Amino acid sequence: HGPQHPDRATSHNDIGNVLVRLGKFEDALEAHQEALAIRLKVHGPQHPDTATSHDNIGNVLQRLGKFEDALEAHQEALAIRLKVHGPQHPDTATSHNNIGLVLERLGKF
Repeated sequence: HGPQHPDRATSHNDIGNVLVRLGKFEDALEAHQEALAIRLKVHGPQHPDTATSHDNIGNVLQRLGKFEDALEAHQEALAIRLKVHGPQHPDTATSHNNIGLVLERLGKF
């Protein structure tokens, strides 16, 4: 597969998830950003996999203490998921939950 193949994005995503488990958050962020870049080119901005990449980036940013950036990433994931899945889908609920967790860390109850 070439550099812009969806499987390559999945590989970057999986590597990012492993790096998170290893506590290598900066490296994980880079892997998830690469997955997002490929998914934007392959799928476009309104695709479930693109939303997943935004969500994963938000989770890593939260681990890095970059809560405002994390909030922005999770809000992007939510916007996509609302359009693609609608308000009752489990992935949409996950985005709402992630936003709530970041807002809690920001002291915005």
